[in-house]
Amino acid sequence: MTDEQKENAALFALGLLEEAEASAFLSEAADDLDLAFLAAEYQATLGVIALSAEPVEPPASLRESILAKAMGEDVPVVLSEPAVLPAPVVLPSIPSVKPGGRFKVILPWSLAACLAVGCATLAYRTASLEREKAQLLAARDDLSTLQLAVLAPAEPGTSDATGRAIWDRKRGVGVFESATLPALAENQVYQLWIFEKDNPAPVPSGFFIPSEGARAELKPQRPVGEVAAVAVSIEVAGGRPQPEGPVVLVGEVETSG
Repeated sequence: MTDEQKENAALFALGLLEEAEASAFLSEAADDLDLAFLAAEYQATLGVIALSAEPVEPPASLRESILAKAMGEDVPVVLSEPAVLPAPVVLPSIPSVKPGGRFKVILPWSLAACLAVGCATLAYRTASLEREKAQLLAARDDLSTLQLAVLAPAEPGTSDATGRAIWDRKRGVGVFESATLPALAENQVYQLWIFEKDNPAPVPSGFFIPSEGARAELKPQRPVGEVAAVAVSIEVAGGRPQPEGPVVLVGEVETSG
């Protein structure tokens, strides 16, 4: 993942990408689960920051002002500092013309033309904003299908290894990564498992040989329902239909909403 992609993920989460840029980012994220995962993390972080803001005490006069407005009373405007009015603007003089002259005909038509141009510009901008809104809503829906899982040792204190997984409910695939899994014997592999909700039997979902920055695809051997957890066990080379070796990592999948 490039620095530019990381920056675009942050800008997308903040809603600062232009329409074309947001569309291009979504296309990239559709083919790169790591990039989609990063954007989802940024959006979750922004939500936590928004909820952690300290409440601000409103002015004591705010309630009275609102009630007065509701009752139709005039509310005096209190300025914290003396208002400085701008200097008067001197408008250029309009040449005098005889009644029924040229200016009398041209001025109304000029105003009408300006109004028409303004209305057309406003309509174009409104349509553009509607398209942008639709694309952002679609992007939010795409990211809402991603589920995260943080994996820790199945028995606390037995290992320092950790991992994380992202599961795409819409596509039925995911990715797992860990940089702390130790090396194994030549005839061993790490095997991935998916646990469905209300189904105790794990589904084999791929295996890999650890290396620096281990990353593997979560691809169950059959379609799965609602995913509840992801686990990693040590098995003999080639994998097993059910776990036979020790389970070294396990983590529950976070549910959204």
